[in-house]
Amino acid sequence: SLDRYKGRCYHIEPVAGEENQYIAY
Repeated sequence: SLDRYKGRCYHIEPVAGEENQYIAY
């Protein structure tokens, strides 16, 4: 879920091999 990033301005990418994890920066 990306709920933790809602309302923020991040560049979000899926983590390779981890469908439900993301890197935000």
